[in-house]
Amino acid sequence: MINEKYDIEGMHCAACSAAIERISRKLPGVESADVNLPMKTLSITYDETRLKSEELVRKIEKAGFKARLKVEEKEDKGRDRDRTEAEAAHKREKRELIAALVSSGILLIYSMGQMIISGFPVPDILSMETHPHNAAFFQFLLTLPALYMGRRYFTGGIRALFSGVPNMDSLVGISAAASMVYSLVVFFMLEDRPQMVTSSISNRRLL
Repeated sequence: MINEKYDIEGMHCAACSAAIERISRKLPGVESADVNLPMKTLSITYDETRLKSEELVRKIEKAGFKARLKVEEKEDKGRDRDRTEAEAAHKREKRELIAALVSSGILLIYSMGQMIISGFPVPDILSMETHPHNAAFFQFLLTLPALYMGRRYFTGGIRALFSGVPNMDSLVGISAAASMVYSLVVFFMLEDRPQMVTSSISNRRLL
């Protein structure tokens, strides 16, 4: 029996850690497998004659996560490299969050403004009442940055779902995908039913 520790990427909730524990414990030769969610690590004890590290990593990655054998480094250079990588990832996520908030904020103001305030100032070419196709397409473009910044919910969440270990990423990915598909269906139906937009505006103003 050997005991190893793995760094796990992609965990965001208790369902994620439970999924990894469930996957690991089902593998042959595994005596114990415990996940530390705050530290994002997996501690596992298994029989090396029945299970290889590569197989464990492959099973975890198939479920939508990333696993890397944790090696105790005695040199400061190794710790500095990990710290630098973590800081770079944090900065990247911060930039993506800001970009998603900006595009979502513009979308919120543009779409709800016309529904709530009569005569909300928008260019006529983008008005929901006079150019519903243009308005719908403009809203579609504004959603793309947020969808791209949240791509991990689709890549990891959908993969986890098809692997039989759905988590919160799966829930977010499915709901966002369903909303996008429905919106695209409405967009292509506007040619025959432009009232789908204008009636929505009228109903909001009556509230």
